[in-house]
Amino acid sequence: MPTHELRTSLTTLREQAADPSLSPGERAHLADLVTRLEAAAAREDHSAEGGLLEGLNQSLARFEINHPRIGATLNSIAHSLTSMGV
Repeated sequence: MPTHELRTSLTTLREQAADPSLSPGERAHLADLVTRLEAAAAREDHSAEGGLLEGLNQSLARFEINHPRIGATLNSIAHSLTSMGV
């Protein structure tokens, strides 16, 4: 189930990353993050994903204040990854 939730959250994040209220840098950051998260979700072996969670948590800190919907989505993704053992 965490994999389905992760994919749903990644779709939501991809949509949120296209929000015109975000700066070009924020949009690029989120697009890159989505790409890395999708690649990680596609892999069976999650043993090398520690840096990914750290980057996700940094992104969460960056967006949660000014973009709470994006922050909530990032939090959901972090929860799904943790449930998957990442």
